[in-house]
Amino acid sequence: MLETLFEEIELDAKKKQARLSAVLDSIGPPGMAAWDPIKGFVELRGKQFRAQMLGSFDGRSWLWSWANTYLEIPEELTAYARRMRDQPGPLSAALATPMIEDDDEELPYMLGSIAIAHGFGEAFYYANQSQIYLLDPGQLEDVEAAAPAGPQRYATCFSHTRRSLADVVTHLRGDKNLKQLDLVQLDDDHATLTGTGYSLSIRRRDRLRDVIAEVKALPSQQETARGAATAFIVEGTLDLERYNETLYTATMGAWAPASHFGGRGLVPWQALSVCERLNQLDRMAVHDSVLRTFYPRS
Repeated sequence: MLETLFEEIELDAKKKQARLSAVLDSIGPPGMAAWDPIKGFVELRGKQFRAQMLGSFDGRSWLWSWANTYLEIPEELTAYARRMRDQPGPLSAALATPMIEDDDEELPYMLGSIAIAHGFGEAFYYANQSQIYLLDPGQLEDVEAAAPAGPQRYATCFSHTRRSLADVVTHLRGDKNLKQLDLVQLDDDHATLTGTGYSLSIRRRDRLRDVIAEVKALPSQQETARGAATAFIVEGTLDLERYNETLYTATMGAWAPASHFGGRGLVPWQALSVCERLNQLDRMAVHDSVLRTFYPRS
């Protein structure tokens, strides 16, 4: 029964989780996280969010926060879990069971997704692979309003030989999938790739100070890019309401289809294809800005 309900709300839950990932990325790189069910908060990327613990998972069973007498969580901080419990419907018996005995590792994600898809919090955070927290609504809007608007950077490509954008565009069009798309070179330093629900931009930078600035901005492995003569920036925007093709998410340090895995961020397949194609060029080092690592050489 849980699986059936999860299938019905999975897309809505993924969109809400993707929004949380985007907001966190706008704040800054990952760092230390903290959480407290008694005080009702989670701290991510140095920002504290009001949150309630939905429940906890020990690998063998799920325990709802309202049934966790050991932690003595204040009643007002179990409101989401209790409201879920009291909802009428086919799942009322399962949601009212204090402890669900199940060793399925997907269970916490499933219950968190069911919660946010039905309005109990606007996103969830899985703390230390043991506790699910639901973020109070409205907080992501505050962060989004404060964050500068702009496209998501997908990759920075460092060419250790001087390259023209025309050469790069020609190389991209050599891919059987990319050549069918609307790839347009606007000028010597800017090309676009657009389609329904997405827009990609490829910008060329060859001034020494600009290339050095991109190298210095790398979070790690600067030696891989040091000495580059040209940099190519791959950025884009994604409209989840309109995009209906394959999306990928970052999980376990790699990209995986978002339809089968829960992870951080959502990226259209076109962006990954551009990165993989550029990675095939000689003397090119492609840095994935979301995974924060360099692509392995093809």
